[in-house]
Amino acid sequence: MIRLNKKGISPLIATVLLIGSTIVIASLLILWWSGTVKDTIQKEGIANKGKTLCLGEVGIDVVSCNDELPQRTVTVMNTGSAPITAFRFVTDSGTTTREDEIKPSKQKSLNVDSTDNLKIIPVVVVEGYPVTCSEKLVEVTNC
Repeated sequence: MIRLNKKGISPLIATVLLIGSTIVIASLLILWWSGTVKDTIQKEGIANKGKTLCLGEVGIDVVSCNDELPQRTVTVMNTGSAPITAFRFVTDSGTTTREDEIKPSKQKSLNVDSTDNLKIIPVVVVEGYPVTCSEKLVEVTNC
């Protein structure tokens, strides 16, 4: 009869492996969690800076509009002190975003799909991230 020499891991080695793997897993979780918290704090900071910028330094006025085909346009003036980098146009048929920079005290004619129930929302860039200034929404009524 053949005798196999079956031996298991000693309790000391098993304990060391268990404690080591627990430390590795805990370290990975801490690194992941701290990165997530840091990203969240950074995004919240940018959002707060954006809202402050929107409330204090962003303003638009509709100077004129043209509702006749083939080219429907709205002329918008930047009345604030910050450059506006894009606009969101909200109509009954949906929302579109157009990137078109307007510097302070300047105006520009923008092509639009429709002027019916048109709302214009300015968008600014804060630290490389676009921030929509919903508080500065302007409705186009006389077109």
